[in-house]
Amino acid sequence: PLSRPLNYRLPFFAKITLMKRKLYSYILAFLQYTLMGLLLYINAKQLKDEVSFIIFFTGLIIGIYAVFDNGLNNFRIISEIKDGARLVTHGLYSYIRHPMYFSVIVMSFALIVNKINLTNLLLFGLIVVILFLKAKKEEKLWSEKTPSYKGYIKNTKMMIPFLL
Repeated sequence: PLSRPLNYRLPFFAKITLMKRKLYSYILAFLQYTLMGLLLYINAKQLKDEVSFIIFFTGLIIGIYAVFDNGLNNFRIISEIKDGARLVTHGLYSYIRHPMYFSVIVMSFALIVNKINLTNLLLFGLIVVILFLKAKKEEKLWSEKTPSYKGYIKNTKMMIPFLL
């Protein structure tokens, strides 16, 4: 917490736990971006299709809108809360707690919608699972940091409006 003196040292086991927690966040981010890059590499030609392009562009707009709602200084690609971060509950965040992850799901879906095969379904499924794990980790951290987060959970969906 912020009340600790600047020269405060974490106990050894707390440091190990913190390192494991951050390593987990970095691994999830690495897997997310690697799988998204692979899905894009395999299916880039799919964006020439009008339907795929419109779906992808819609996901991109959602993501950009979510970043602006969140604020660039509040944004992080790993599942850790920045020092001084604030809970955002307006804009898209008033409907779903993870609109940026929703935008990634929409954009990933756009890449496979016209080319459904086992490889694409597997990559898409893995991306969704990783985003879910990142979201759960963030929610655990926010619940520990902000008591009002539990009320926020009750009033919003996790990632997909009106569903999940």
